[in-house]
Amino acid sequence: QKVVDKRLETPVIMFLEMHKPISFLASQAMVVAEPILVPLFGPEGVEKYRMLFDSPENVELLIERIEDLSDERRRKKD
Repeated sequence: QKVVDKRLETPVIMFLEMHKPISFLASQAMVVAEPILVPLFGPEGVEKYRMLFDSPENVELLIERIEDLSDERRRKKD
């Protein structure tokens, strides 16, 4: 929702699409960096993002959700 509110959906979707093939590597990097990330984001936050990037299908679902919210904002505007 924050991405759509700030109207950053296009760059965020492009970023996610470009990095979708390596999303599993990103999730594994988060496992390695967990001791550093947990004090910054909390254990729940780190786990949530690690699980998100664990599968390219999850990234695709996030992209679809951003697109849906963006379309909804446009419909309300019209």
